[in-house]
Amino acid sequence: MPHISVANVIINLYESFFRHSEANRSTTSTWSGFSLKYEGEAMLFSVSMSATYMPPKLDQEDLSDEELSKLWSLERHDEYGTIHFVLTSPGYVSVWTTGLVTESEPALVPIDQWKNVSNHDSCWRTDGVDTSLSQAFCTIVNKCQEHVSEDMRRPFNDLITHVTMRRNPPTVVHVWYESTNTPLGERYKLTRFEPSLYSFGVVED
Repeated sequence: MPHISVANVIINLYESFFRHSEANRSTTSTWSGFSLKYEGEAMLFSVSMSATYMPPKLDQEDLSDEELSKLWSLERHDEYGTIHFVLTSPGYVSVWTTGLVTESEPALVPIDQWKNVSNHDSCWRTDGVDTSLSQAFCTIVNKCQEHVSEDMRRPFNDLITHVTMRRNPPTVVHVWYESTNTPLGERYKLTRFEPSLYSFGVVED
């Protein structure tokens, strides 16, 4: 599946940057009331996805009038979306994602739509990045076929799909987040992010 190779790119870029950057283990914390507030460096990734449904090419001589009518009513349909990620520096990796959204720029996504999906030094690769990409890919594949009946839907490998990084190299950001107990069980709430003094492989003056 195309999203798997993009997940590997995200993981490799993240590990490469923090392995060689002074931004590694930059997170600090302070108490505020009953919650801990954190800030530090993180990486921002954006992944574009698209899926295109094309009507199946069938031998029309073998179709009934009803089947012919259904086939002729089908049209090409395209779906587009973007999923954004924020991953904090190593030591205790927290991951937030927007899920699949129409906004191509992460700053346009309301901050309360960013969901905390992982907080672990190893599981962030699977339940943070890979699972989120898989869910987004399944969503866009299903959405591009919502307009057709079950018997006219096609397996995902018969659709035209694209999954690509929107920003490569990715953006380094400074993030603020805090501990929380929400109905969804999220451990940390992302409250703000902005461009960092660091860039991919460089510390700016």
